[in-house]
Amino acid sequence: MASVEQVAPLRVPVSDTGESRTGKALGATAIQRLSGRRDRPFERVNCADFTPELLRNELFGHERGAFSGAITKKAGLLSMGDGGTVFLDEVGELVAEARAMKLRFLQAGEGRRVGAVRTLRFDVRVLSATHRNLAAAVRDGTFREDLYYRLRRGQLKVSPLRQHREDIPLRVEYVRQLFNRAEGRSVAGVTPEALACLERHHWPGTCRSSRSCSRWP
Repeated sequence: MASVEQVAPLRVPVSDTGESRTGKALGATAIQRLSGRRDRPFERVNCADFTPELLRNELFGHERGAFSGAITKKAGLLSMGDGGTVFLDEVGELVAEARAMKLRFLQAGEGRRVGAVRTLRFDVRVLSATHRNLAAAVRDGTFREDLYYRLRRGQLKVSPLRQHREDIPLRVEYVRQLFNRAEGRSVAGVTPEALACLERHHWPGTCRSSRSCSRWP
């Protein structure tokens, strides 16, 4: 499985897999920041939040008068992210109609706004993430095989924190620095006993758990 540094310079779509809450969105952000598109837009959409029609509107936009309430033309995320990167989170939640739409875009790099007759072309790099086992979904016929292979031309797997506990001291130091800057304090570190407790923890919340203590009111 490739690393962030290996897939970042590539132009191909990258599929980011791993358990829930392991930081797949952070992985996508890191890929974008290390890529040649680092100074271009980075747009994110959670596929689980939209019906197929609403997802089409979110990605491609719509023309004025395309439907009731469409009083102005709207640019979709692909237009706003042109030249940059679009991150499709929870791509495993796409239903069949949305999968077909997404496949057409990945094949041709083009699509139409809702209510439009003209096809638009988009120069965007697609990153995607899911906690689902898409290979198993392909085998049981619940996810399109052609879309699966289009999405996973580059592969990245974010492992849970419990599988690389050697990173825990580094995270503790990072959070210590954040805390000191945010609170104007000068905490020197944690006790060996506290660090040992953190290293024994199972971290069911993985990345989100380890980041939560870096947020203060």
